[in-house]
Amino acid sequence: MGKVIAMTRCPFHGDTDPSLAIYDNGYYCFGCHKSGKLEQWMIDLAHEKPVTDSALHKGRTKKNLDSYSYMYGDDAKDFFEKRNIRLDIAEDFKCKYHSGTLLVDTHDIYGNPSGQQIRYINRKPKYKLLPKRVSGEDVYPSYSRCLPHEPLKYYCFLVESVYDAMKLYQATSLPSIAILGTSMKMDLFMKLSVLSRQFATTWVLYFDPDAKVISKLLATKLSGYGVRVVEIYTDLKPYEYNDDDLESLINEVL
Repeated sequence: MGKVIAMTRCPFHGDTDPSLAIYDNGYYCFGCHKSGKLEQWMIDLAHEKPVTDSALHKGRTKKNLDSYSYMYGDDAKDFFEKRNIRLDIAEDFKCKYHSGTLLVDTHDIYGNPSGQQIRYINRKPKYKLLPKRVSGEDVYPSYSRCLPHEPLKYYCFLVESVYDAMKLYQATSLPSIAILGTSMKMDLFMKLSVLSRQFATTWVLYFDPDAKVISKLLATKLSGYGVRVVEIYTDLKPYEYNDDDLESLINEVL
Protein backbone atom coordinates (compact mmCIF):
# COMPACT_ATOMS: atom_id res chain seq x y z
CA MET A 1 0.00 0.00 0.00
CA GLY A 2 2.97 2.25 0.44
CA LYS A 3 5.41 3.37 3.09
CA VAL A 4 4.28 2.95 6.71
CA ILE A 5 4.18 6.33 8.44
CA ALA A 6 2.88 5.21 11.82
CA MET A 7 1.15 2.47 13.79
CA THR A 8 -1.64 3.47 16.14
CA ARG A 9 -4.69 2.05 17.92
CA CYS A 10 -7.61 1.54 15.56
CA PRO A 11 -10.63 3.79 16.28
CA PHE A 12 -13.01 1.43 14.46
CA HIS A 13 -12.90 -1.43 16.97
CA GLY A 14 -11.89 -2.10 20.58
CA ASP A 15 -8.19 -1.94 19.92
CA THR A 16 -5.80 -2.29 22.87
CA ASP A 17 -2.59 -2.57 20.87
CA PRO A 18 -1.57 -0.47 17.87
CA SER A 19 -2.94 -2.43 14.92
CA LEU A 20 -3.81 0.38 12.50
CA ALA A 21 -1.08 1.08 9.96
CA ILE A 22 -0.98 4.57 8.46
CA TYR A 23 0.68 4.59 5.06
CA ASP A 24 1.64 7.55 2.90
CA ASN A 25 -1.32 6.76 0.68
CA GLY A 26 -3.84 5.03 2.92
CA TYR A 27 -4.53 3.03 6.06
CA TYR A 28 -5.16 -0.61 7.03
CA CYS A 29 -6.12 -2.27 10.33
CA PHE A 30 -4.64 -5.72 10.92
CA GLY A 31 -7.31 -6.31 13.59
CA CYS A 32 -10.65 -5.44 11.95
CA HIS A 33 -9.27 -5.15 8.39
CA LYS A 34 -10.68 -1.66 7.92
CA SER A 35 -8.86 0.06 5.06
CA GLY A 36 -9.08 2.99 2.72
CA LYS A 37 -7.34 5.94 1.21
CA LEU A 38 -5.97 8.56 3.59
CA GLU A 39 -8.33 11.25 2.37
CA GLN A 40 -11.24 8.93 3.30
CA TRP A 41 -10.13 8.93 6.94
CA MET A 42 -12.48 11.65 8.18
CA ILE A 43 -15.35 10.39 6.02
CA ASP A 44 -15.01 6.91 7.50
CA LEU A 45 -14.89 8.29 11.02
CA ALA A 46 -18.00 10.35 10.40
CA HIS A 47 -19.97 7.19 9.58
CA GLU A 48 -18.72 5.01 12.42
CA LYS A 49 -19.07 5.77 16.09
CA PRO A 50 -15.68 5.52 17.81
CA VAL A 51 -15.26 2.79 20.39
CA THR A 52 -15.36 4.07 23.94
CA ASP A 53 -12.79 2.58 26.27
CA SER A 54 -14.46 1.54 29.52
CA ALA A 55 -11.21 2.28 31.29
CA LEU A 56 -11.72 5.92 30.42
CA HIS A 57 -13.49 6.51 33.68
CA LYS A 58 -11.05 4.60 35.84
CA GLY A 59 -9.97 6.75 38.75
CA ARG A 60 -12.63 9.36 38.05
CA THR A 61 -15.58 8.91 40.36
CA LYS A 62 -18.67 11.08 40.19
CA LYS A 63 -17.84 12.33 43.66
CA ASN A 64 -14.42 13.52 42.52
CA LEU A 65 -15.87 15.32 39.51
CA ASP A 66 -18.65 16.91 41.53
CA SER A 67 -16.09 18.52 43.82
CA TYR A 68 -14.93 20.80 40.99
CA SER A 69 -16.74 24.05 40.27
CA TYR A 70 -16.29 27.57 38.93
CA MET A 71 -15.86 28.91 42.47
CA TYR A 72 -12.18 29.78 42.07
CA GLY A 73 -10.05 29.98 45.20
CA ASP A 74 -7.54 32.77 45.80
CA ASP A 75 -4.70 30.59 44.47
CA ALA A 76 -6.59 30.03 41.22
CA LYS A 77 -7.41 33.72 40.89
CA ASP A 78 -3.74 34.53 41.39
CA PHE A 79 -2.80 31.86 38.83
CA PHE A 80 -4.97 33.44 36.14
CA GLU A 81 -4.04 37.00 37.08
CA LYS A 82 -0.33 36.23 36.64
CA ARG A 83 -1.14 34.85 33.20
CA ASN A 84 -3.30 37.81 32.18
CA ILE A 85 -6.30 35.53 31.70
CA ARG A 86 -9.73 36.77 32.75
CA LEU A 87 -11.83 34.49 34.92
CA ASP A 88 -14.76 34.65 32.50
CA ILE A 89 -12.48 33.22 29.78
CA ALA A 90 -11.38 30.41 32.09
CA GLU A 91 -15.01 29.63 32.83
CA ASP A 92 -15.89 29.86 29.15
CA PHE A 93 -13.29 27.16 28.52
CA LYS A 94 -14.96 25.06 31.22
CA CYS A 95 -11.91 25.18 33.47
CA LYS A 96 -13.00 24.17 36.97
CA TYR A 97 -11.32 24.43 40.37
CA HIS A 98 -11.03 22.39 43.55
CA SER A 99 -8.55 22.57 46.41
CA GLY A 100 -5.45 23.86 44.66
CA THR A 101 -6.12 22.18 41.32
CA LEU A 102 -7.60 23.20 37.97
CA LEU A 103 -9.40 20.70 35.75
CA VAL A 104 -10.15 20.84 32.03
CA ASP A 105 -11.71 18.27 29.72
CA THR A 106 -9.67 16.67 26.94
CA HIS A 107 -11.00 15.37 23.65
CA ASP A 108 -9.94 12.91 20.98
CA ILE A 109 -9.64 13.46 17.24
CA TYR A 110 -13.40 13.04 16.86
CA GLY A 111 -14.13 15.82 19.34
CA ASN A 112 -15.43 13.30 21.89
CA PRO A 113 -14.45 13.55 25.58
CA SER A 114 -11.33 11.49 26.32
CA GLY A 115 -10.77 12.41 29.95
CA GLN A 116 -9.41 15.32 31.94
CA GLN A 117 -6.18 17.11 32.63
CA ILE A 118 -5.42 18.33 36.14
CA ARG A 119 -3.15 21.31 36.68
CA TYR A 120 -1.68 21.54 40.18
CA ILE A 121 -1.27 25.21 41.03
CA ASN A 122 1.45 25.01 43.67
CA ARG A 123 3.03 21.57 43.41
CA LYS A 124 4.95 19.34 41.03
CA PRO A 125 4.54 17.60 38.74
CA LYS A 126 2.28 20.34 37.42
CA TYR A 127 0.09 18.19 35.20
CA LYS A 128 -1.74 14.89 35.41
CA LEU A 129 -3.89 13.19 32.78
CA LEU A 130 -7.00 11.23 33.76
CA PRO A 131 -7.15 8.41 32.94
CA LYS A 132 -3.38 7.99 33.07
CA ARG A 133 -1.86 7.85 29.60
CA VAL A 134 0.99 9.29 27.57
CA SER A 135 0.55 12.85 26.36
CA GLY A 136 0.67 12.99 22.58
CA GLU A 137 -0.09 9.29 22.15
CA ASP A 138 -3.86 8.87 22.02
CA VAL A 139 -4.76 12.27 23.43
CA TYR A 140 -6.02 14.81 20.99
CA PRO A 141 -6.96 17.57 23.40
CA SER A 142 -9.20 20.42 22.51
CA TYR A 143 -11.14 22.83 24.58
CA SER A 144 -14.53 24.37 24.18
CA ARG A 145 -13.88 27.01 21.56
CA CYS A 146 -10.55 25.49 20.58
CA LEU A 147 -11.48 22.60 18.33
CA PRO A 148 -13.67 24.02 15.57
CA HIS A 149 -16.84 22.05 14.97
CA GLU A 150 -17.45 23.75 11.64
CA PRO A 151 -15.01 24.22 8.76
CA LEU A 152 -12.86 27.29 9.14
CA LYS A 153 -11.62 29.60 6.44
CA TYR A 154 -8.75 31.06 8.39
CA TYR A 155 -6.17 30.26 11.03
CA CYS A 156 -6.01 27.83 13.93
CA PHE A 157 -3.29 28.00 16.59
CA LEU A 158 -1.37 24.96 17.70
CA VAL A 159 -0.11 25.49 21.25
CA GLU A 160 1.26 23.56 24.21
CA SER A 161 -1.35 24.19 26.90
CA VAL A 162 -4.99 25.08 27.29
CA TYR A 163 -3.91 28.23 29.12
CA ASP A 164 -2.06 29.36 26.00
CA ALA A 165 -5.27 28.70 24.08
CA MET A 166 -7.28 30.73 26.59
CA LYS A 167 -4.95 33.69 26.29
CA LEU A 168 -4.87 33.61 22.49
CA TYR A 169 -8.64 33.38 22.29
CA GLN A 170 -8.98 36.26 24.74
CA ALA A 171 -6.69 38.46 22.63
CA THR A 172 -7.64 37.38 19.10
CA SER A 173 -10.91 35.38 19.21
CA LEU A 174 -9.16 32.73 17.09
CA PRO A 175 -9.41 28.99 17.91
CA SER A 176 -6.56 26.79 19.09
CA ILE A 177 -5.75 23.15 19.61
CA ALA A 178 -3.54 22.38 22.59
CA ILE A 179 -1.37 19.27 22.44
CA LEU A 180 -0.65 19.25 26.18
CA GLY A 181 3.08 19.71 26.07
CA THR A 182 5.58 18.69 23.42
CA SER A 183 5.48 14.90 23.70
CA MET A 184 4.30 13.91 20.24
CA LYS A 185 3.90 10.55 18.56
CA MET A 186 4.09 10.11 14.79
CA ASP A 187 0.33 9.60 14.49
CA LEU A 188 -0.20 13.10 15.88
CA PHE A 189 1.32 14.53 12.69
CA MET A 190 -1.08 12.48 10.61
CA LYS A 191 -4.08 13.52 12.69
CA LEU A 192 -3.14 17.18 12.44
CA SER A 193 -2.70 16.93 8.70
CA VAL A 194 -6.15 15.34 8.36
CA LEU A 195 -7.76 17.97 10.57
CA SER A 196 -6.09 20.76 8.66
CA ARG A 197 -8.08 19.83 5.57
CA GLN A 198 -11.30 20.07 7.56
CA PHE A 199 -10.90 22.96 9.96
CA ALA A 200 -8.28 25.51 8.96
CA THR A 201 -6.36 26.79 5.98
CA THR A 202 -3.27 27.50 8.05
CA TRP A 203 -1.80 26.21 11.32
CA VAL A 204 -0.07 28.85 13.43
CA LEU A 205 2.52 27.22 15.71
CA TYR A 206 3.15 29.16 18.89
CA PHE A 207 5.16 27.12 21.38
CA ASP A 208 7.14 28.18 24.43
CA PRO A 209 10.58 29.76 23.84
CA ASP A 210 12.34 26.57 24.97
CA ALA A 211 10.50 24.45 22.39
CA LYS A 212 11.82 25.97 19.17
CA VAL A 213 13.33 22.68 18.03
CA ILE A 214 10.03 20.85 18.57
CA SER A 215 8.16 23.62 16.76
CA LYS A 216 10.49 23.42 13.79
CA LEU A 217 10.16 19.62 13.67
CA LEU A 218 6.39 19.80 13.77
CA ALA A 219 6.32 22.52 11.11
CA THR A 220 8.53 20.40 8.85
CA LYS A 221 6.39 17.30 9.34
CA LEU A 222 3.13 19.15 8.70
CA SER A 223 4.53 20.92 5.66
CA GLY A 224 5.47 17.50 4.31
CA TYR A 225 1.77 16.62 4.37
CA GLY A 226 1.00 19.70 2.29
CA VAL A 227 -0.19 21.76 5.26
CA ARG A 228 0.45 25.51 5.31
CA VAL A 229 2.28 26.40 8.53
CA VAL A 230 3.22 29.71 10.12
CA GLU A 231 5.64 29.69 13.07
CA ILE A 232 5.85 32.30 15.81
CA TYR A 233 9.14 32.66 17.64
CA THR A 234 9.33 35.09 20.56
CA ASP A 235 11.05 35.19 23.93
CA LEU A 236 7.69 35.39 25.67
CA LYS A 237 4.89 32.92 26.19
CA PRO A 238 1.40 34.01 25.02
CA TYR A 239 0.23 34.80 28.54
CA GLU A 240 3.24 37.04 29.18
CA TYR A 241 1.79 39.61 26.78
CA ASN A 242 -1.08 41.94 27.48
CA ASP A 243 -4.00 41.51 25.08
CA ASP A 244 -3.19 44.50 22.85
CA ASP A 245 0.47 43.59 22.41
CA LEU A 246 -0.36 39.95 21.74
CA GLU A 247 -2.97 40.88 19.17
CA SER A 248 -0.48 43.22 17.47
CA LEU A 249 2.13 40.45 17.38
CA ILE A 250 -0.32 38.01 15.81
CA ASN A 251 -1.47 40.56 13.24
CA GLU A 252 2.14 41.24 12.23
CA VAL A 253 2.84 37.54 11.74
CA LEU A 254 -0.37 36.73 9.92
